[in-house]
Amino acid sequence: MDVVGGIDSNCHKNIDDISSNVTQVVSATTNNIIVIEEDSAEAENEYDALFHSKRFTKWRKNCPYLYKLLFYELFDYPSATIQWLPYEQPKLDGSNSTIYRLLTGTHAAEKNELALLNVDIPNMKYDPSKQPTKYFDEDSGDYGGFGVFPISGDIQPYVRICHYGDVNKARYMPQNSFLIATCSSENLVLLFDYGKQPTKPNVDGICRPQKVLQGHTDEGFALSWHPYQEGLLLTAAHDGTMRLWNFETSSPSTLNTVTPSSNLIECKSIIQPLETYHSDTNTIDDVQWHPRHAALFGTAASDGILLISDIRSSSGASKLIKQRLPSSSSDKPSPTIQFRVKAHQGDCNSFHPLNDYALLTGSDDQTILLWDMRCLNKPVSSFLHHNGSVLQLEWCPFKSSMFSSASADSHILVWDIEINNDDPTKSSSLIFDHAGHDEQVPDLNWHYSKPGMIASVCADSSIQIWIGDAVYRAINK
Repeated sequence: MDVVGGIDSNCHKNIDDISSNVTQVVSATTNNIIVIEEDSAEAENEYDALFHSKRFTKWRKNCPYLYKLLFYELFDYPSATIQWLPYEQPKLDGSNSTIYRLLTGTHAAEKNELALLNVDIPNMKYDPSKQPTKYFDEDSGDYGGFGVFPISGDIQPYVRICHYGDVNKARYMPQNSFLIATCSSENLVLLFDYGKQPTKPNVDGICRPQKVLQGHTDEGFALSWHPYQEGLLLTAAHDGTMRLWNFETSSPSTLNTVTPSSNLIECKSIIQPLETYHSDTNTIDDVQWHPRHAALFGTAASDGILLISDIRSSSGASKLIKQRLPSSSSDKPSPTIQFRVKAHQGDCNSFHPLNDYALLTGSDDQTILLWDMRCLNKPVSSFLHHNGSVLQLEWCPFKSSMFSSASADSHILVWDIEINNDDPTKSSSLIFDHAGHDEQVPDLNWHYSKPGMIASVCADSSIQIWIGDAVYRAINK
């Protein structure tokens, strides 16, 4: 295990005092590295005071044997969203660590913020030749046998932006990571360019996004940037609609200078949707563009319908999306090709990034289903281990057969469908169970370049960054 990061004695932090410089003492045997916090008794007691479950306490004591890397932090307010930004910068101060960047946002009753966090993670490689040969073991009363060396981790706010309402979802645009779209609890979709925003929240507390995308009549938790076309955004909400936006090519008629009727937000660039797609349900929980087919997207709905939509005309003409998009803001149903499949009460879906036909769905019924889009009569496989609603699914970017699932049962599971599941009563495809959270886990994200590293957020106000040892070995075997 490379490093396990804990929390110091001042672990429960406000977003405006988010910095945490965590120092541990790491004792290494010949077979592994066991991590003990410098003030382990004080820090562990405070952490366990917040997490009363025996399961969590047991998990924490076994962390050194389960993880290649673990870093966690507590804040005053929970987040419902997390995503790695494409930023990775080695530190030049000789500390042998790398700065990564996370996108997150608060979900609180008070003033909310969209936050970009710099995460300093040590690049620790255990080298016995560079460690002391003797150390006093207080438990055994003996010297020697293992080395001891300090490591530190750090989380610092990079940019904090006032946000209008809860940050239900936040994602950066793939073609320009400075542009971030958010779903607000106030029925709006907000667009920020964090390069044009102050690094600290406005003193007056007013949210000033670059653009407001106005059209939904209820709050949403689903948005997806198009993987190829810059400026194309798809959102879905609890009003039962999916709306398509293109702020790059919006005609002047779709822009006005009306400021939303609130003294907490100011914006003179308001965009109406290019197209509105209607569903038969009142709640759409997730939406995603197909990563390999430019005109396809999938939605997961609360009525159990898996909806695959093709926004091309029924003639199936193969043209660029931007040549097919209407310049209309009408709410009338669009001429889409739709495949409706009675699946299960869906909360999330995830297209495979490499396989054109593989699709995962997660549900309130605690199950995960794998589908072949060429034959949607029945699922190819099911994965049963969660004890709560499945809230998020994401394929691993380093191994095509691996994916992760987050649930209301507080667990994140990592699966490998290459593992044969001959016994339907056993979850033999399950390779790792991350049990570090104590409440529901609404979001997770695999890191794009560091194999096996996942960031996750929880309703218990924690952010955790981790690499399961079994996950790392499965990726690198």
